[in-house]
Amino acid sequence: RWRCEKCRDYDLCHGCYGEGKHSRGHQFWRFTFPGDDGVLVKARSGCPKVQSVGLFEGARVKRGAHWNDEDYKHQDGDDGIGTVFAVSDSNTAFQSTIIVEWPDGSKYGYCYGIGGRVDLKCVTPRHGPQFYPDHLSPLKSETSIQAKVS
Repeated sequence: RWRCEKCRDYDLCHGCYGEGKHSRGHQFWRFTFPGDDGVLVKARSGCPKVQSVGLFEGARVKRGAHWNDEDYKHQDGDDGIGTVFAVSDSNTAFQSTIIVEWPDGSKYGYCYGIGGRVDLKCVTPRHGPQFYPDHLSPLKSETSIQAKVS
């Protein structure tokens, strides 16, 4: 979540922040987790912006490192290529559920980072939201993030 330093009751989600909503000349507080004290970042005006690429809606995927036929019972039609239908983020930045539509029209959810599992491999990535790399929180280990969330 992002909160404007100048306009106290003005918050943005990460997507809207990256799209440049609200004044790009205002500084914002970055809140990574609920209860986080926040970090004040410089104004977005003049900061470099980067296009994300990867597992976003429309990306093409196949079986990944942790694909298990006992769990998924050949849902992909035996080594098929599916299309990412939706991405459902969990309450932390490093895990998601990816909903895939397979060639037969069926849709199923798969782990991507949850419990360290990566059920899918990206074959053809898609563009996601743009972001300001200098404004992101530093990467931490899963253990330290879990401790902060708890």
